Amino acid sequence: MKIRGKIRYKILLVVIPILILTAAFLGVTSYFSAKNGITGIAKEFLGFKLQDVYKYAAQQNNFVKNMDLVSDPTIFINTKKSVGDYASTVINSPTGGFVGVTLSNVLEVNTVSNFNAEDAKNLVSKFEGKTSGWVEFDSRGRQWVGVFIDFSDWNLVFVILEARNTFYRNVNEIVDFLVIILSASLVISTILLLFFIARITTPINRFVSTIQDITSNMDLTKRVKIFYPDEIGVLGFYFNNMIAELEGAYNQIKNYAYQTVLAKKREERIRFIFQKFVPQEVINQVLNLASDSMLIGARQKVSVFFSDIRGFTTISESLKPEELVLSLNSYFDRMVRIIINKHGTIDKFIGDAIMAIFGAPLVRPDDAESAVYAAIMNSEALEEFNQGQRASGKIEFHIGVGINTGDAIVGNIGSEQKIDYTVIGDTVNLASRLEGLTKMYHVPIVISEFTKDEIPAGKFYFRELDTVRVKGKNKPVKIYCPYKLETAKAYTEYYKKFNDTLYQYYEGKFTEAKTSFMTLFQERPEDEICQLYIERCDYLIKNPPKDWEGVETMHTK
Repeated sequence: MKIRGKIRYKILLVVIPILILTAAFLGVTSYFSAKNGITGIAKEFLGFKLQDVYKYAAQQNNFVKNMDLVSDPTIFINTKKSVGDYASTVINSPTGGFVGVTLSNVLEVNTVSNFNAEDAKNLVSKFEGKTSGWVEFDSRGRQWVGVFIDFSDWNLVFVILEARNTFYRNVNEIVDFLVIILSASLVISTILLLFFIARITTPINRFVSTIQDITSNMDLTKRVKIFYPDEIGVLGFYFNNMIAELEGAYNQIKNYAYQTVLAKKREERIRFIFQKFVPQEVINQVLNLASDSMLIGARQKVSVFFSDIRGFTTISESLKPEELVLSLNSYFDRMVRIIINKHGTIDKFIGDAIMAIFGAPLVRPDDAESAVYAAIMNSEALEEFNQGQRASGKIEFHIGVGINTGDAIVGNIGSEQKIDYTVIGDTVNLASRLEGLTKMYHVPIVISEFTKDEIPAGKFYFRELDTVRVKGKNKPVKIYCPYKLETAKAYTEYYKKFNDTLYQYYEGKFTEAKTSFMTLFQERPEDEICQLYIERCDYLIKNPPKDWEGVETMHTK
């Protein structure tokens, strides 16, 4: 698109009307100025002629009076005729002349061709009681102008008349000349204007052409040619400087883009290598430097998940090394996939044990619930795994899971040579102790009351197991075994009776509690926790405690 084609017409649309208005104003002003000037001179000229005729008539009238010939009609008529003849010598115009008319419209002297009584009547009507002055009137399709004076001695009004077109002929000629001059000036001005517009828009057109080359071809080496040291030239100078800066910035961006691609490839290699060992969220935060607290450690609420394979020593002795590794990899693959799908972070593998974190590095409102779901699903997935073990004649795996929720220190912990993203604190230690209690209470999962309190009601059924004081802790903690609601539905009545019996035990009613636990054990012999409480009641009946709190103190880890 040529800018010149646009700006040219815009300038013309602005300037041409201004020129036309200016020319029209000058023309009208000149016309009226010339008209007034010429008219004034012409009026004075006609007035001088009329005064000359008036003096001649006055001389003739005085002569007649002095000769005492006033009473002679013939002399009076001849005198009027001589005034008309004299006026004809003074006024030499084919379109005008001299008339003497009475106020009663009688035309007594007339040197104007084709001027009659009707014309005289129209003329007299314009006097309007004046004795002299300027007159303009129309009569029978003709336009007249003239000067008049009252000659009272004869009761006549002397008038010198001229056709209007003849009288204003010089003025009209001036108008014609003005139209010609102004039209020529307008044409010449337009031509000059177009020439200067072209001179002005040529640099702009080159400017636009350069910009189009830059934008269409992404060629930042192009520069605007500067024609004149005016505003457009200054604009071009700064534009060239800007393009030079952009060229430098663009080259830097290309270099940065290249370095970014290389960095992205390195990051992908790091992810590929370390995602097998380090949680994905940790990799993301390390690579993106999303949080400084990750590097220096932070205290936050987490749910810590510990799972362990029971009797792993026996399992490892019964399998060949390659079979053991194959089984462990299959087992870990199932367990880890579930934990990761429930938004858990695999902290580490401790031999056959798995430590996972829910709530770090990313915090979610349902971390505790997700941890319990992962534990239950691990138990279900273990049954599928054991089907494969049985089919291949290998020993089955059995696991215990402990979960605790609370504040812990989260961050990168280690040395310059080796660093791990992990959690430390009493919350972690209690989770590890709870995992160990699964063997004592013969249940697959043990969670603390702190984890239970984080989960909304109606998500799981929580079977209370005991109130314990683990080794190294003074404050007792209630522990529970979680079940899916549909799984616990068939044993709701049984669990209610177990809970009632458990509170008999808490209240120190050991004999009644033993009887109830025995009844429950007969109803469900597979529920080995009843046997545990029967043995406890036997001991407590024989060795009544002094200060019974209903709390079981653990002396081992």
